[in-house]
Amino acid sequence: MSAFTYPARFTAGSDGRVLVEFVDLPRVATDGKDDHEAMEEAMDALASDLSIRLSRREEIPAPSAAKRGQRLVPVPFWLAPKLALYRAMRDQQVNNSELHGASESTSGSCAACSIAGMLRRRRKSRRRWRPLASR
Repeated sequence: MSAFTYPARFTAGSDGRVLVEFVDLPRVATDGKDDHEAMEEAMDALASDLSIRLSRREEIPAPSAAKRGQRLVPVPFWLAPKLALYRAMRDQQVNNSELHGASESTSGSCAACSIAGMLRRRRKSRRRWRPLASR
């Protein structure tokens, strides 16, 4: 099981669309006209939720193991390194300033500045994501 895949339930709605609900992120849900679109929408909704949690410096829930009837939804590639760094920094109780002090080099470039910039950057979503409550 990967730290960057989250289990979700894919169920058929009464209108024929595929509803996706995340097991570990109960406020996150989306849908699609078929399985393929539902998976794309699920990845986008997952990325949106985790990005918001990152920007608010909130805890990122660890994904549970998928159970029968659940499918794993991967975190998009552009977000996985940010999550790995964020989790490592939280586990080690290191903030950006401490990381900066530990990585100063004589070359004039600072790895910590690049890392802090990576954590601040946001990727614009291809789709408009709406919380489940507004549907």
